[in-house]
Amino acid sequence: MVDPMIALTVLNGSLLALLELWCNQPEADSDQAAGTMSEMILHMLGLSPAEARDLARRPLPAAA
Repeated sequence: MVDPMIALTVLNGSLLALLELWCNQPEADSDQAAGTMSEMILHMLGLSPAEARDLARRPLPAAA
């Protein structure tokens, strides 16, 4: 079972890392980095690598 506080801390740290990449390396492909990070986090939270890859590559739903 995943401790919710640890999971939230990991997610927050990942977001900070992505923001740091975006600010300090503007030439980096931030969309690809975000997708890769999403896959890694989903896998870490229990999805299989294939499920995580499939879910992370789906388009986001339209904003309501």
